[in-house]
Amino acid sequence: MHGALLCASCGILLESTVRVRPSTNNLRNKNDDSQPNPPNQRTAHIGRLGLHSVAFYVQNNDEPVFISFVKEIVIGRAIPSDNETPRFDLSGYRAQEHGVSRRHVVLKRISAGLVLEDMGSSNGTWVNGTLVLPYTPTAIQSGDQIRLGQFALEIYLP
Repeated sequence: MHGALLCASCGILLESTVRVRPSTNNLRNKNDDSQPNPPNQRTAHIGRLGLHSVAFYVQNNDEPVFISFVKEIVIGRAIPSDNETPRFDLSGYRAQEHGVSRRHVVLKRISAGLVLEDMGSSNGTWVNGTLVLPYTPTAIQSGDQIRLGQFALEIYLP
């Protein structure tokens, strides 16, 4: 599959990976300590992440949601009659009104880091403003902005 991170047959990491970088106006020069953090740089998660956890800033909330997982986690929304509830349920954030599918994306840990895969959602997934093709693993890095339909998340890794 073009743009895939993993071989569909054996799971080996492919050389041609999809890498999505944050926009340059969100980055700061590591050698220049005189610059303050950009206004949208989140810091409430610093010192609070475990080895297998990630921090999500949901919509405009300043306090992160911490999720721990070892292999993978499904992100979406649950409905009362659905027995297959996602591990990170966004229903309490009015996710349905913003176009989040019940099983919208899956985050997977691989040897090279973390990848996100759209699970054929109805309203699409974007990472840093770039549309993610369904069922195509996309590398995720700390500080990436993820949009599920019209629902905004920021992710931070240890």
